[in-house]
Amino acid sequence: MGTPHATQGRAGGSSKRGRGWWGSERGQVALLAGFAMTAMLGFAGLVIDSGILYQQRRDYQNAVDSAALAAAAAARIAPPLADGAAEDYLERNGIDIDSHNVSITVNEFYAPDQVEVTLTVEAPTYFFKLFGVESKTISVRAVGEGPPLREFGDYAIVALSETACGAFEKAGTSELNIVGGAILSNSSCNPSSVYAHGSGAVMSEGTDYYWQGGAQLDGGVTVDPPPTPRGTRIENPLAGLPEPSGPTSPDSGGTEAAPAVRDVSGTATLQPGTYWGGLNITGDVTLEPGIYVMASGGIRTAGSGSLTGDEVLIFNTEHPSNLAYPCGAVDLTGGNEVSLTAMTSGLYAEITIWQDDDCSQTLSFSGGHSGTSGVIYAPGAHIDLAGGGTLNSVQFVGQTVEVRGNVDLTLNFTGGFGSSGTTRVYIAE
Repeated sequence: MGTPHATQGRAGGSSKRGRGWWGSERGQVALLAGFAMTAMLGFAGLVIDSGILYQQRRDYQNAVDSAALAAAAAARIAPPLADGAAEDYLERNGIDIDSHNVSITVNEFYAPDQVEVTLTVEAPTYFFKLFGVESKTISVRAVGEGPPLREFGDYAIVALSETACGAFEKAGTSELNIVGGAILSNSSCNPSSVYAHGSGAVMSEGTDYYWQGGAQLDGGVTVDPPPTPRGTRIENPLAGLPEPSGPTSPDSGGTEAAPAVRDVSGTATLQPGTYWGGLNITGDVTLEPGIYVMASGGIRTAGSGSLTGDEVLIFNTEHPSNLAYPCGAVDLTGGNEVSLTAMTSGLYAEITIWQDDDCSQTLSFSGGHSGTSGVIYAPGAHIDLAGGGTLNSVQFVGQTVEVRGNVDLTLNFTGGFGSSGTTRVYIAE
């Protein structure tokens, strides 16, 4: 009987020791569970806060993208308009631009045709506050690009001067009708980067001027559509083109040592090359294809004759080494017929008449020369386009350009030098 009792005692002793161990174990488990729960809650809080911040960042990025697109579109008209356009679109997307926690930067001159919008927001946190983090900084940016509605090749008339008043001028009672092309003045003159006066009219795809300038209309003249600003000046793709040269033409009136004008009063076919002293044409002249360099003396047509030539370039310049022989004028006016077309390939493709940048003599051309096409280029001079009639696709590019007269002029423009523009606005970065 003693043995079983001892066994029960041992069993009972063992049972007491087991209850003490289990009570201690349960305390440790509860403590560990508490730590685990806190960690899980903290992790869940981090996940939730991170998710909220991520979604906020996406929303802010979408808002900034919209603002950059709007700013780039506004900058096409005038760069200072970019700020207001960006802020307007941020507000539309729920951004409080007056909040001290919001910082906005609009850089309308980030790059040509580009506007950069940067938004920095101190976003409040929720579970992060348990760790002493009251807010997180969210920074997003976007660069909107809005190329001009028109590029160089879209303009039938380009006035390159950046300062001249009346850089493009329309005078007289005639109607200027440019079919398929526009007019551009690069000048910042205000109010008359574009100056139209008289009782005539201008009709085209558009009359644009650099936004710091202005348009002045006097008298009964109408301009349809009305002149509009553009945010950037046009870049001249012909700038830096190497000047042509060539051997003395067998038909030149003079030599390099003794330039003399060549008078042509009858019917003649002339060969390309350098004409030392230029040409004075009163007869019927045909130019063989090639480059014709007028080294002093210029080129003039007068009377009832004609000047024709396909695949030609006429380059007007001064004597290369003798200052006693400066540039002569290019004067292709009057009742005679001028029918010239440009070369279709090579370095000088598309250019029909080019006056040296250093030549300041007015380049005069008649609107009745219906057979002429190509670029008429006088970057350092005034172009005077007078008389009426119908022109093929001619692009006039000068320091300043004036269209005058009392007989209507139509220019059927199908595109000039350089690529056509685009109306698309997009996110560049």
